[in-house]
Amino acid sequence: KLDEGLADFVLRVRSVSHLPLAVGFGISNAKQATSVSQLADGVIVGSALVNLAGKSISHLRSLADEINDALK
Repeated sequence: KLDEGLADFVLRVRSVSHLPLAVGFGISNAKQATSVSQLADGVIVGSALVNLAGKSISHLRSLADEINDALK
């Protein structure tokens, strides 16, 4: 579950910076990635992919494809 204060936090950061903003930490599925993509310029999905890489390459590829498709 994404933090309920994420949208407010992103707005506060944007109010003091004009640089592109990428958000990560805790994004582990396509639904979350899609939600974050509505707020930020970039979505970071790291831990979920690393955790799957140690278990199953096919599951890693499946998650990566799912997120990629959702963000198109």
